[in-house]
Amino acid sequence: MALPVISNKKQQNEFIQKYRQELIHQGASQANGPTALKIELQQLNRSPAAYNHWFAAELPVLSGQRPATNNNAGANYRIAVLNGSAKPDYLDAVNRTEHQNELLAQHKLSSYYPQGLLFTDQELQTMPAETAKLVREWFPTFYVRGFDYLQYLFQQNIPFYLLLIGIIVSGGLFAKELATPTRYTPIG
Repeated sequence: MALPVISNKKQQNEFIQKYRQELIHQGASQANGPTALKIELQQLNRSPAAYNHWFAAELPVLSGQRPATNNNAGANYRIAVLNGSAKPDYLDAVNRTEHQNELLAQHKLSSYYPQGLLFTDQELQTMPAETAKLVREWFPTFYVRGFDYLQYLFQQNIPFYLLLIGIIVSGGLFAKELATPTRYTPIG
């Protein structure tokens, strides 16, 4: 069970390194490089939470719900890769990702890192092959934080667990009483 998580963690680290190198290759580390890429690289280098917060703030700009700001232009590198291929209609994926973020925040769970757009299999099948390949390459999902979900499930079911523990304890006591019948036999 731990092996796939380690493997997935390794793949996640490899992807993040590839992503970081591509941002640097595109000029994010140069003084006269594109500002949007500089901000993206800065957020990627800070922490997973900072990057995911920045990416979540990009989504309303991408969908047109909010105007662009200095820190969120709605033009991150991975979206630009898609725009360069065939400009797919990814508004449903943006809305789906925003909904996922709302659910994760509501249940106090951490997001996937690095967060990406959530495309369905049906969307991938209707895209041109080259675009679908780019989506699979630049928007992977790494499941390495399963403990957060288990913690959420446990917190939601605490009354059930307490009842279950009570039943087990009282059942054990009752079984003990049945196993020793000499205690309550009448005296002579």
